[in-house]
Amino acid sequence: MSRQKIVILAAVLVALALVGAFIWHFTSDSRKLRRAETLLKESENLVRQGQTGEAVRKLERAIELAPEDPRLYLQLGRLLDATGEYFRALESFKQAARLAPEDPAPRLEAGKMALKEGRPQEAGEFFEEARKVDPGHIANLYQLGNRYAIKRQLAKAEEVYLEIIALSPDREPEAHKNLAFIYAESDDLAAAEQMLRKALELKPERPETYYNDLGLVLLRAERPSEARQMFEKAIELNPAFREAWQNLEDLIRNPASQAEPGE
Repeated sequence: MSRQKIVILAAVLVALALVGAFIWHFTSDSRKLRRAETLLKESENLVRQGQTGEAVRKLERAIELAPEDPRLYLQLGRLLDATGEYFRALESFKQAARLAPEDPAPRLEAGKMALKEGRPQEAGEFFEEARKVDPGHIANLYQLGNRYAIKRQLAKAEEVYLEIIALSPDREPEAHKNLAFIYAESDDLAAAEQMLRKALELKPERPETYYNDLGLVLLRAERPSEARQMFEKAIELNPAFREAWQNLEDLIRNPASQAEPGE
């Protein structure tokens, strides 16, 4: 066999070896990914059965097989949150965020977890990141607006709640209620009343709390008879609503009393 043929044959053998290695590697990776997917589904089933600890172990094994899958870290973080392991949950959400730069969900979850860890500054940063990734993510906007409100940055909070209403004008009574608190804080009682009445038109959950808050705004606006009607309406909807009972009793004892809106 000539030298040229030997060189060609050697080159062919090397090429075949490389192709074989690639196929083996690809097949091996495919098996790992399929197994990780199976473990994720098994974990979800275990959660439904209340076996959270075993579900966590399944996910940890899945991550060993598919360490670049952000879904696994996101799900693991949620389970760790449920078991009270907030620090580990936060780290898992951070990793999910690194692997999924265009997904706001891990950033939102990381922010909520940072709050549980007593790290409000870091939480706000995560919520801001999520906002940049998806400006229309309403759940994240609520978290961000609430953070601004707690920090008494009311103008920024108002801006965020107005964004929520613009995104979903007929489905977000809570945003209207939160705006009412902001306007009441600045003594714009007419605007606060308007927001609460609009919120009630949107049929919120627990409407009795909205009627109670509206009653408090009307009290501050020196309209006690209308305030009383709101407290009575709240009690009609929920006879066990102690705050509304207390506000009504205070009003009856002292009709001229003024009150601040409650939660």
